[in-house]
Amino acid sequence: MFKRVLGYKTLWVVLVFAGSWGFTLWSWRDHYRLPTAEDIVAHFLVIPTALCLGYWGLYQGVEWLKRRRQPGPAEDLVVEPMLAAEHIMPVQIWDWSLHLPLGDEPAGVIEALKARDRPALHPTLKDTSGFPRRIAWIDALNTEDFIESGQDDPLPIDVRRALLLASEVLEPLLMRDLERDCLDGRELRSPLPVHVLVPTRWSIDTQTTARRWLVSALTPFSEYGLECPVFIHGASDTRQVLNFIEQLRHAEGVDAASHLQVVVAIDSFIQDDALLEALPEVSGEGACALLIACGLPTATGPVAAIVHPFRSEQRAQSADLPGKVRAATLQHLLEQYSMDLPAVSAVIADADQRTSRQTELLAALHTTLPELDPIDECLSLPVCCGEMGAVTTLASLALAASNSLETQQETLLVSVQDPFWRAVCRIQPSPPPAQMPLQDFA
Repeated sequence: MFKRVLGYKTLWVVLVFAGSWGFTLWSWRDHYRLPTAEDIVAHFLVIPTALCLGYWGLYQGVEWLKRRRQPGPAEDLVVEPMLAAEHIMPVQIWDWSLHLPLGDEPAGVIEALKARDRPALHPTLKDTSGFPRRIAWIDALNTEDFIESGQDDPLPIDVRRALLLASEVLEPLLMRDLERDCLDGRELRSPLPVHVLVPTRWSIDTQTTARRWLVSALTPFSEYGLECPVFIHGASDTRQVLNFIEQLRHAEGVDAASHLQVVVAIDSFIQDDALLEALPEVSGEGACALLIACGLPTATGPVAAIVHPFRSEQRAQSADLPGKVRAATLQHLLEQYSMDLPAVSAVIADADQRTSRQTELLAALHTTLPELDPIDECLSLPVCCGEMGAVTTLASLALAASNSLETQQETLLVSVQDPFWRAVCRIQPSPPPAQMPLQDFA
């Protein structure tokens, strides 16, 4: 309550003054004279004020030292390897399945993002101060439908909701894949690996239980000859998701028996008790599944969107520093695309409601891509769906793929979520198959 009304800085000043006054009164308990005006001013005003100013000066000095030690653009935290051209294969998005607070159809989600539908206050979930939190939740999801997989302790409600969301997006995606196999007349189906990106905050035991639950949920598909081995990976931000997608480009990383992969991201910040202060400002939940093909597009394959390798750079200063911290890192990345691409139809970003992220994104787009409408063609999932971890990135890829196929133009995925790391990824529609010339057999 105090934080919302006055703030922790005011509380700290009050505590310093109260502590100083209390110590002064305690030290005067054996004095047999009345304090003079100079004593009152010195002990009740000058000393506590000096303590507050001394602490403030020390704090500013420490922050200045931190800023001096921040890494520059060349000092990346993780060196992302650049592969030789012969080892890089196109990554195609054949199909997708969404389950977000805004809906499960890309067209509907994009319209909601254009309308800037903000998350509402949850009717029951509150923070530690008793105030309702803004939460983007899926009201139709019922945890009573969750069937335990034999573990001793029941899973937390956020894990159960995330696993239910995984089944909601996997079932229609796999059914459509089976239908394509039936139409193609293929009786012998290759295994379809399912890579599940779960939050890194989940423990190893929780990840093991989640894998066992998903294997059980996908067992019915084996009756139709579709084997779906499940692999669990930890990912919680755009950087980890894009790096995982890049791993699929390795020729060595793709199963020779199957060029198709399913990548699923799940997350939920919905809990059954009071939300902690450590949780995001706007909590969300959702799931997204992509059917990814590694290899060159073929004439017999479905219409797909191609995901190009992303480009990234490191900011010299953190975007979370107080004040206006300007950096041209994102602008430099976007300039490379604005010069190479004939037209960009939209930008899908992972910017949340923080002013620093929105300002950096819009300023860079205004300089490099001024023809884009900042309302209808610059969309950010976290603004309307809250924090969803890896789901934000995978769902953004699905929206970008859908938009590229709909407009037959390029779409850019832009990441400004991290305080330092900036990245841009290009998604384009696959070129239509060449038409065979008509031959006269007469």
